[in-house]
Amino acid sequence: LSEVRLREDRDRLFRYVREQFTEYTCTSAELVGQRFPLMIVEKLFRAGRIDLDTKLKIELGFQEALVNSLEHGNLELKSEWKEQFNHEGIDRYTSTKRERLQDPHFSQRLIRLRIQLARNILSINIKDEGPGFLYKEYLSARDNPAKLLCYGRGMALLSNGFDEVSYQGRGTEINMVKYLTAGC
Repeated sequence: LSEVRLREDRDRLFRYVREQFTEYTCTSAELVGQRFPLMIVEKLFRAGRIDLDTKLKIELGFQEALVNSLEHGNLELKSEWKEQFNHEGIDRYTSTKRERLQDPHFSQRLIRLRIQLARNILSINIKDEGPGFLYKEYLSARDNPAKLLCYGRGMALLSNGFDEVSYQGRGTEINMVKYLTAGC
C-alpha cells in the first residue's frame, strides 16, 4: 500500500515538472523487435497533464517515427519491397531486413533520441545514421491518394499525434513537437 501511495505522490508531483531532458542512444540491432516506451508521456498522463486520447496519439506517432528511422533509415529498407514476394511467399522487405540485421554495417548503426519537456512543450528528436530520403518529394506526393498502397500513411500518424513535424539532415533527423495546454 505504501508503494502505491508513493507512486501516486510521484505522479501528482510530475504535474509541477516544468523541464526534463532525456537522451538515449542504441544500435539498430538493440532496438529491433523492442517496443521503446515513451515514459514521459505516461508521466504526463498520470499527472493529468494530457488525456488518454492525446497520450495514445503521441505514442503511436512516436513509434511510427522510431520504426521509420530504424527500418527505412538505418536498415535502408524500401516500402515498395513489401509488395514483392519470392517463390516462398516471403516479401522482399522482410527477407532483406533479416539479412541486414546480420550485417554489422547496418545493424550497428546508431539511433539517437532526445526527449525534452520545457515550458509546456514536448519535443522529440530522432536521428538515424542512414543515407536519408527525399522527404520534400515524399511530403508533396503523400497527398496524392493514387500513390498510396499498403504503406505510406506514416505522416498521417505523425501529424495526428504532434502539432509540428519537421525533417533535417537529408531526412535522417525528425523533430516532433506537441504543445501541452498551459492550464494543466
